[in-house]
Amino acid sequence: MASLKSVKFSQPKMMPVDGRAVFFNDSYAVAANPTAGDTIDFHLPAGVEINTLRFHSSDLDTGGPELASKIGYRKAKEADTLTAVADYFAPTGTTLGQAAGITECRFPPKKFDVDVIVSITIEVDSATFAAGTIYMIAGCNCHGPK
Repeated sequence: MASLKSVKFSQPKMMPVDGRAVFFNDSYAVAANPTAGDTIDFHLPAGVEINTLRFHSSDLDTGGPELASKIGYRKAKEADTLTAVADYFAPTGTTLGQAAGITECRFPPKKFDVDVIVSITIEVDSATFAAGTIYMIAGCNCHGPK
């Protein structure tokens, strides 16, 4: 099981003053077929309330569509007390990457007081893998951590 980090995972995330909207854009170049249990991780800073989450993906499964995942969150720092929810943003069986296109997640807004990892957990790997890129766009309100 591998934890694959996005391009901007370790970069500081700038946040404007409280109450402002901000979009976090990041990507991960999928060069090898991820296997069941692997995660593709994107970082969001403490103090954001996430309202929209969208993924643009290349066709990573060019044969019979088998690639399946779920999308959730977990704490970024071991010392934090946030309880992980592996399928908060998108349930088991999500077809992200089965064909090129957009996956729009549907969920109630969620505020995070700690740094968080948005995580795509691979459940079934691709039958006929093709390299490509997954782009994440997260729309958030900035409240600042408590």
